[in-house]
Amino acid sequence: MKLDQAKETGSFYTPQSVVFDALCRLRFSGKKIYRILEPSVGMGAFLPQLFSLIEPDQFFEIDVVDIKKETLIHLEETLKLLDYNRDKIKINFIESDFVLAKLNGKYDLIVGNPPFFKVTGSLLINYRTLYKESVLSNIFGYFMKKAYELSPEIIFVMPKTFIMTPEFNSVKSLYEETNIVSIYDYGVHYFDKVFVEILAIHFKKDHISPIYIESKLDNTIRLVQQKYLFHRKHWLLYRDDFFDNYIASLKLDVFDFFRDRQLTNSIVKTDGKIWVIKSKNMLDDGTIVHKGDYDRYVDDVSSLVVGKYLNTSSIIMTSFTYNTRAAILPPNSVVNGSIAVLIPKFDQYKKIDLSLYSTTEFRKYYAIVKNNSKFTINIDSNSIYYIGVKKDE
Repeated sequence: MKLDQAKETGSFYTPQSVVFDALCRLRFSGKKIYRILEPSVGMGAFLPQLFSLIEPDQFFEIDVVDIKKETLIHLEETLKLLDYNRDKIKINFIESDFVLAKLNGKYDLIVGNPPFFKVTGSLLINYRTLYKESVLSNIFGYFMKKAYELSPEIIFVMPKTFIMTPEFNSVKSLYEETNIVSIYDYGVHYFDKVFVEILAIHFKKDHISPIYIESKLDNTIRLVQQKYLFHRKHWLLYRDDFFDNYIASLKLDVFDFFRDRQLTNSIVKTDGKIWVIKSKNMLDDGTIVHKGDYDRYVDDVSSLVVGKYLNTSSIIMTSFTYNTRAAILPPNSVVNGSIAVLIPKFDQYKKIDLSLYSTTEFRKYYAIVKNNSKFTINIDSNSIYYIGVKKDE
């Protein structure tokens, strides 16, 4: 599939090394006939490995779904070249939108790499009506919800943002009622020309053993209990004793936040009346400094949402970095989207020790909150929960 076509459909070919990891703990036992579904089959990356797992006395009926007819035609021609036992494996080609498709019954297993993109217009209205959703707009979330209804065992390759992004909170809550066999964290290294961090997660409702977590980022393997992974707002792949001890020292859920989306390059300029502070204007210890040609200004912020914080001594914090630091907003200045305004939920906020957020310990803790992600590190309505204050403050 060409890159532009892949971007259009939110689908990318899954490397065989990822498929192997995703399926390596899959066990077919206890039944003679298995119904399997691949809801966004694309080039059929999962099929060869599935074929290799069949036992001599078993029969696989595999439904492969794709929204594009030409994709299914190409896959059917490709499978003619593949050596597998056609007497033991039946493949049904289904041209449909999986989210809206009326499929025949339940499945023993669902596998795949669902598309990941925002749905809009009448299609989004249909999706939201069907699933009684008001927030979810990414098609991936709807794939997850429908798969949950259709099978007790699901193996999906997915963007890492799923386990952290607020949009998917309702989906995560649903899957917290099931169990996880394994999680592989690949970072950005396994999908050519796709700058998205990838996980492979194997869900199985009756699985009772610890979760196997393998990180390709630091080449570590961990076994954790089922409920240890799930925290209040995030699933925490790298949670450990340090994290548990550190979070116990914090009072959580103490801030709301605001992050500007209006101060674009078309608005700011190299001189003006009001200084627009950006992340590089905040030094490692939270000191705010001018940086010559880097500095930007505006003359008037009365029509901008960020203008309400002008001359308010608000708390500000860098957003898109693990090198966290916080400060008080200087007079006659505002911040752009690289810095968040923290809005305390309590009265004694002037007693907060802002140096906390520049410490090595807090930065290590926040990296665990963000699952050592490379891209999804901005402050959002989930991660703000974890930006706490010391309990004695």
